[in-house]
Amino acid sequence: MSDHNTTKLEEELIGLILTNADAFYDISGRIQPAHFFDGLLGEIYGVIYALYEGNRSVTLGAIAQGVKEKPKGVSLDAMLLRFSKDTPQGMNAIDNVDYIVDASRRRNLINRTTEIIKLANDTSKPAEEQIEACHGVIDDILDGEPVEEVKSFREASQSVIDDIERLLKDDSVQGAGIKTGIPSVDELLGENYEGELILIAGPTSSGKSIMGGQVADSIASQGVPTLLISNEMNLKACTTRSLTRMTGVKQSLMMNGGVNQEELESLCHASQERQLWPLYIDDQGGDKIEIIRARAKRLIRTKGVRAIVLDHFHELKPVQRRENNEATYSEMAYSIREMARDLGIPIFMMAQLKRPFIQGNVVKNEKDVPRPSNSDLKYTGALEQVAHKILFIHRPAYWMEKHKPQKVSEEWQEGFSYWEHKAQLILSKMRGGKADQSRIMAFNGPRFRFDELAATGEALL
Repeated sequence: MSDHNTTKLEEELIGLILTNADAFYDISGRIQPAHFFDGLLGEIYGVIYALYEGNRSVTLGAIAQGVKEKPKGVSLDAMLLRFSKDTPQGMNAIDNVDYIVDASRRRNLINRTTEIIKLANDTSKPAEEQIEACHGVIDDILDGEPVEEVKSFREASQSVIDDIERLLKDDSVQGAGIKTGIPSVDELLGENYEGELILIAGPTSSGKSIMGGQVADSIASQGVPTLLISNEMNLKACTTRSLTRMTGVKQSLMMNGGVNQEELESLCHASQERQLWPLYIDDQGGDKIEIIRARAKRLIRTKGVRAIVLDHFHELKPVQRRENNEATYSEMAYSIREMARDLGIPIFMMAQLKRPFIQGNVVKNEKDVPRPSNSDLKYTGALEQVAHKILFIHRPAYWMEKHKPQKVSEEWQEGFSYWEHKAQLILSKMRGGKADQSRIMAFNGPRFRFDELAATGEALL
């Protein structure tokens, strides 16, 4: 496709997001102003991005105020109105973005070829150092932005504390393998070794993201540099959840400035403690696997990352859509396995399970909620094949409440009372070890955490 056609796609994209906020949020994490071939269109996109992210109205006047460069021969208002009018009905914004970003990377590759040749011809440096420098150039092109955009937990924590205060006023652990530091999980999984893919799966609302965040926190708290890749939550949400896990201060209070002075002091203390953790958060979301691999490689080289938590598999973007979802996700599953091997560190990956089949759509007791099995992995059986370990999260109480009978029996009430604040962790696969084991943990949704059960068997709440 020519540069003229690339510009046309960029104009159509601007026209779409001018009036369609949903389309903007679909693509905002996939493209940057620097990806645009036309510099003026890139600047316009950057202004629109800032307006949406600042919860401000996207009007022609607001855009004109933010755009420094002006079009030639036509007013900015007239140009934007033309973009909106000419945007095709039913346009697929993501396809446009994919092409625009791909074209940008090709241009960058061409432009930086001279730099790679210069590095290769520098005989004053060892060949290994030259190759490493060339890798850095390629990674920059793949990333589309500097790796420094992946923030450390220290930066994220300080940002959250600064926001709360403003609203209130107006070398790593070495060893053969890595443990999560969560006793019941470690009893099932044991140590996790380089290149292993550990699948943690559950149906909707089972606590997958909670478990993923807690695993990342716990590993990093041991001094092990850890990368949390969040495809569903942004940096602030990951950080506030983590602080809630430790302090019990509700996330909603942090976000709206409702904390009191005592809670603020508790949050500050927790933040200071956690700023020492080597935890890095990538919230760019929905990227293709090769892009994630490139960013992870750089963090392994520059920060010594030794574990990755990926939340979650079904939110990743496929390299290419196949004839059906099963074929698409199967290819992605094998790509993740190759990534784990290539990076040489364990990857803890969350994944979605199918909704359990409820006979008659009514749960009379907890036995009516079937335990998950490997065949419940959504869209693909390839995940079962590529994973070294599979851990299921089973929360009967969620489905008992959702499919509660009109007339509640004593049996139902007893079962619900037992499971209401509990979850069962089921080890369904252990390559080279014993599977079909389980542990019961306390589940505390408001605090975004799983806890060990007290000696009495009651949940720690």
